[in-house]
Amino acid sequence: MLAENKPNTLLLGYPVASMDGPQNTFFTQLLTGKANPTAADIKVLDAFGAIDANAPPAFLFATVKDRLTPYGVRAIVNAYTKTGVDDELHLFQFGPIVWAGRECKRQ
Repeated sequence: MLAENKPNTLLLGYPVASMDGPQNTFFTQLLTGKANPTAADIKVLDAFGAIDANAPPAFLFATVKDRLTPYGVRAIVNAYTKTGVDDELHLFQFGPIVWAGRECKRQ
């Protein structure tokens, strides 16, 4: 972990593992406080650098039809699996995607 003190567990809802890419421009600007963050600034925001054998266990959740975070969910679960740290993933088949302001409806 990047910090000496860490939480007992992480609760990650609709996690974004990487801030790289044009779809995340607003968030990288917001989180770095820079209008034009560098590649190094963006790399610090990636979750992968913090997932190692010392990472706290994680509980992840998302909606199956969410198009914004499926890569992040899979990547974080894979990173946890490689480290051997406990994680649990819940995928909801239907339901609102609160952060995206829309709802996945039954087909």
